[in-house]
Amino acid sequence: MLYGFLRFSGIVCLVVLAFNGFAWGQDLTYQGDVEDVQVLRTVEQHPQAWRVWQPVSTQGVKKKHLLVAYGSMLDGKKDMGDIHVLVSNDDGISWSEPVTVFDHRFFQGDLQFTYANPVLYRVKGQAVIWCFAMRCPIQQRNSEESQLVAAFTADDGRSWTAVELAMHYTGPLILNAPPLEVDRNGVRTFLLPAQRC
Repeated sequence: MLYGFLRFSGIVCLVVLAFNGFAWGQDLTYQGDVEDVQVLRTVEQHPQAWRVWQPVSTQGVKKKHLLVAYGSMLDGKKDMGDIHVLVSNDDGISWSEPVTVFDHRFFQGDLQFTYANPVLYRVKGQAVIWCFAMRCPIQQRNSEESQLVAAFTADDGRSWTAVELAMHYTGPLILNAPPLEVDRNGVRTFLLPAQRC
């Protein structure tokens, strides 16, 4: 089975898709592929938000362990808010209450930020799961001046630790997808797809 997501302005859904085995070029009688739609969170469950958006998922460390990250958009923001993670230990049948990974209410010195575009990633062979996102000063109306931020969990998504990234690039970025692991002349390298604003 493959897990996919529908995005609506006020609902984060898990869509369970099943693909029948077939070979490309074979005639296939269409039987439908959506088996179930499960609502994970609604905007009403986030009082400070006017919508929930952009769910992403990853397989956890243990069997049947799934994580879904999504955003709850703050009132007055076009595309920024808080980033939350839900955890399932039974292949998506039930889900935990959300854990907030990046929270606009917490200041970093004199600065306050909002967040967008979560990306979850687990390095093969490691128990650590990363959450990357975009961070933008709260006074900005949208995410055009965002920078990369990251947090990790070592306890299956129950708690997260934010880290400041040491990067050679300091301009605004928009995240698009999870990192790709490549081998560059024997050096394990991770490429994070992003676009420059």
